[in-house]
Amino acid sequence: MSKTGSIAEKSRVKKPRGAGKRFQKNNPITGEKDPRINRTGAPRVFSELRDLAKELLNETYDVKDREGKVVDKTTQIKSMLQLWMLSQDFNKQNRLLEIAHGKVPDEIRHSFDEDEFIKRHIDKFTDGELQRVQAGENGMDILLSKLETQLTRKKS
Repeated sequence: MSKTGSIAEKSRVKKPRGAGKRFQKNNPITGEKDPRINRTGAPRVFSELRDLAKELLNETYDVKDREGKVVDKTTQIKSMLQLWMLSQDFNKQNRLLEIAHGKVPDEIRHSFDEDEFIKRHIDKFTDGELQRVQAGENGMDILLSKLETQLTRKKS
């Protein structure tokens, strides 16, 4: 038998697909439903997915001790959060903290008003330093030089 002959023979033999019958839609008269239909398939929209996730996470189950005696009832979400808490993975622990207490901001925003700072600490300036500020010298430079002299005094 040649190679071409074997290919021709294989193409003539039809292989059965599925259960041997075509896919049937739901029959409204008899109420018969094709068991191959995936009735719990992927949700069409995100809100359906969210509802499904909430339903799964709120399922309760029995917590049993070693003898098989039921000691508590808990939800899937509670056990998942407990696993996150006890995990060695920092990301899971961090996510749990963010859920519980809010997200920590990524960047620190601060504003520094130099004039307000000088007004709050005006009592630290001597009369000569105040005259230098009035003459237009930077008040922060004066305070920094004052701080440096105090630090050098303490070292010696």
